[in-house]
Amino acid sequence: MNNFQVKAILLDLDNTLVDTKGADTKAYSKVENYICTNYQHFNSKEAILAFQKLLKEKEIDPDGIKTPDEWRTGLWQTALGSDASLALASEVYQLWKDTRIEGIFFTEEVKSLLRALRLKYKLLLLTNGDSGIQRSKIKQCNATDYFDGIVISGDEPHAKPHISIFEKSFKMLSVASTECIMVGDSLATDIQGGINSDCLATVWINPGGRPPVSAAPKPHYTISSVLELTHVLDKIANKS
Repeated sequence: MNNFQVKAILLDLDNTLVDTKGADTKAYSKVENYICTNYQHFNSKEAILAFQKLLKEKEIDPDGIKTPDEWRTGLWQTALGSDASLALASEVYQLWKDTRIEGIFFTEEVKSLLRALRLKYKLLLLTNGDSGIQRSKIKQCNATDYFDGIVISGDEPHAKPHISIFEKSFKMLSVASTECIMVGDSLATDIQGGINSDCLATVWINPGGRPPVSAAPKPHYTISSVLELTHVLDKIANKS
């Protein structure tokens, strides 16, 4: 690392720059209250747990036939049970979707950080997920105002940690891998991908301070919040 300088930063979106988990919690809470108030004969807690399980298994239609909206409405209908109509599932899905997207935003501190970083480095947003879903988040937080490039796995042949999506990112910024650092909350996708693609350094966002499993990839740096990133950059600069 001593012979290189950071010229670019690749940043993950969900739970790195925006609090997606917090948005999820608020969305499920609102859905639970809505069902309890208007459809008491449905078990809201069981339905939410069932939907979460189904969503984790298949976030979008694996056959690509149904749109994400159609697919996730169907998941809610399945989760609510055999008595649930498509109309009810659509109501619940729309409430969940609208509440969730409202919670996707850059805080003022994150905005200030990105503005300051962009004065010294090229910035690229590198996010996994369905293109339409991720673009709605990107639009919601006006991410295009803060980045020199945006790459979404739904538009690419492979998602993080595959090296190809990182190589596209390097090419978009006209930098070498050894001039970039990768910042994200996922050891499996962000950190492993940064290692696979020979990034100068990887930075793991670990807000809870949870210990990684022994087989997990080892990040070069660990911080509790992306707001601590400047300290890492100072450390790298001092080593060069």
